[in-house]
Amino acid sequence: MMSVYPLYHTGYITGVASDAAFHFSRVEQIFDNLKRGSLSTFIATDTFHHTGVGSFLFYPTIFLYPWAFLRFFLNPVAAFYSWYGLLVFVSLLISYFSMKSFSKNNLRSLMFAFLYTFAMYKLRLGMLYFVLGEFIASTFLPLAFLGFYHVFWGDSRKWPELVIGITLVGYSHFLSLFLTVIIFSILLICKLAMVRRIEIKRLFALLKSVGLTILTLGFIVWPFLTDYIGKNLKSPPRGAWYVASISDLVNRSLTNNIFTAYNIGFFLIVGVLIGWYFVKKDLKELYIYLVGLALLLVSTTFFPWESVKNGILGTIQFPYRLHIFASLMLAISASFMLEKMLTRKNNKEKSFLIMCLLVLFAINYVSIVNTVVNPARVESAEYLQPNKSEIIRALDPHKLIKVDQNNFANIFQYGATFGESDYYPQSAINSEGVPGYMGKQEKIMQNIMYINDKPKKVHPIVESNKLKYVVKVKNQTMLNLPVVAYSDTTVTINGVQSKFVTSKRGTVAVKINSGVNKITVGYRPQTFFYVLLTIAIIIWIFLIYSVSLIHIKGEEECLN
Repeated sequence: MMSVYPLYHTGYITGVASDAAFHFSRVEQIFDNLKRGSLSTFIATDTFHHTGVGSFLFYPTIFLYPWAFLRFFLNPVAAFYSWYGLLVFVSLLISYFSMKSFSKNNLRSLMFAFLYTFAMYKLRLGMLYFVLGEFIASTFLPLAFLGFYHVFWGDSRKWPELVIGITLVGYSHFLSLFLTVIIFSILLICKLAMVRRIEIKRLFALLKSVGLTILTLGFIVWPFLTDYIGKNLKSPPRGAWYVASISDLVNRSLTNNIFTAYNIGFFLIVGVLIGWYFVKKDLKELYIYLVGLALLLVSTTFFPWESVKNGILGTIQFPYRLHIFASLMLAISASFMLEKMLTRKNNKEKSFLIMCLLVLFAINYVSIVNTVVNPARVESAEYLQPNKSEIIRALDPHKLIKVDQNNFANIFQYGATFGESDYYPQSAINSEGVPGYMGKQEKIMQNIMYINDKPKKVHPIVESNKLKYVVKVKNQTMLNLPVVAYSDTTVTINGVQSKFVTSKRGTVAVKINSGVNKITVGYRPQTFFYVLLTIAIIIWIFLIYSVSLIHIKGEEECLN
């Protein structure tokens, strides 16, 4: 928590015109539902302008719940920073014990924990641009890679660690899961190319890992299968934007400036430049170094991104996303380098140098944080005012905007800078060049319904995963509601389950009779979703038991 205090002490969250608005809106919705006694959140009813968008169906939310629970006890700013500090602490623990399992060296584990947890790219994700899905996933990457190592090179009995690591990444961020699987697949192909065989015990460990991972992720993936794939929903564009050259990457990293893009930080870039000397005689460490170096090179113009950006690799959008994986590998190499340098010293010199290194890490971190919380920067930020216009404009990413506990709720009066209309049907998306605060998206976000094609603004009654409307008409009428329609969307009219059609703008349309009609639009996942959730819980109990048993046996073997 000490590492987060300087951020919290400002009293502001500065830079919310970024991914922040999207994630803050998701947490606010979870919090609102929890207050109503509902643990499940599938669609947006309070936030995202009451449109019923599935920002919770197709983007994992599990690790947002601790943040939402903190809202019961803390103001919004304090809750966010407490949650952020908790993740930093968890990242330190996972990093330390993952390296301890890999190297059996306490000193190296300590060095790695600091190098990775406070790696520049990780700090940029969390405290500067609030790319929180990717930030959460980065917490569990060391465990996922440790499990992969054990399955193919280490103690294959520890295969449950691969299941746990991969699953936790999947519970955080699907794109990080996708990239992790791609990297693992490439590493496995390289291994098979070199040894041309795989031991039976390792093959069984892999098959068990794959099978249980699919089952633990099943309830998260199920909404994709039922409501996303083949349903013509909006998907992120493919491409490769903001690709830097190798020289730019090196020079920017040496500056160690958190505001500079394509920057892995001073410590790790030094590790890249001199690490080869320390790892050249250790084949395992050399391979790790080369993987980190390769990931770094692939993130630059060294790799032909222009030729592949429209294919499956274009899903990454920003090649610098590989920096978190490169940072992980290079932190492993840098920790090896530091451990080798320190073990050559006597105990007194070693203790002194360790203290110097820790002080150096602390100075580096404080220096980076101070640039983020610099009084001039915070004071110059625009204090977010209420949106008094009916036009729902997105927060301008070119502006530095801040909120405190008093104006935090103003965030939800604006469109999220990124992601507001993600998971809308394609038919609800404006044509190219038309901004979201105009056209079809505008009418949905402004809660404009159509009664026989005539527009009228409505104010829904919001509940957990439900939006209620009271509409009075004189004749039988076709009603087009401003609620995004999905395969498992439900509609009741005057308490009776009713069918609906999807309108031309991708929303729920129903036929109502004359008189007062009480219409409820909600979302109810199929029964199999809950079956998969139950299976996942049972497997988690098994995994925790298995890992505990493995570690107990490991300790007994050490004693014997």
